[in-house]
Amino acid sequence: PLFALDVFDAYHKINTHSHLTMIGNGDLLPDIQRKIDQLQLHDCITLVPQSNEMARHYREADVFLFPSHYEGLGIVLIEAQACGTKCLASDQVPSVTQCGLVTYLPLDLECTKWAETLDKIVQDQQMILDRSKLEAYSVQNTVKQLDDLYRSARESK
Repeated sequence: PLFALDVFDAYHKINTHSHLTMIGNGDLLPDIQRKIDQLQLHDCITLVPQSNEMARHYREADVFLFPSHYEGLGIVLIEAQACGTKCLASDQVPSVTQCGLVTYLPLDLECTKWAETLDKIVQDQQMILDRSKLEAYSVQNTVKQLDDLYRSARESK
């Protein structure tokens, strides 16, 4: 989350009307609040505790920023894309999460490069959701895969 704040700080210099919403709570919250104070960004950042309305938050966002150091899958990227939200994520997130709306960048890239890419994504009208890739994560498809797995296991006995 601290790197995301640095990226937003650089982006806010490009787009002074920008706003960042950070959702969640945890051990880093005091560090996040200190960093916001240090960067003097209190007027353009909203901290939201855990939310049961993530779909609404995704839909309200222009871009979902996800500079994660490690993800087993990165289901939040799939959720964001399902809501039609473009995403900027680290290349540490598996590319299987790509449903057409994700741009991946290395974490060792400077914050200014992330901010410039963020600006391009916000303006990009050509990014298109690939619904066929998204369908692989649907409840119906997951149920079918589990059913096939159980049938296969039962038949092999």
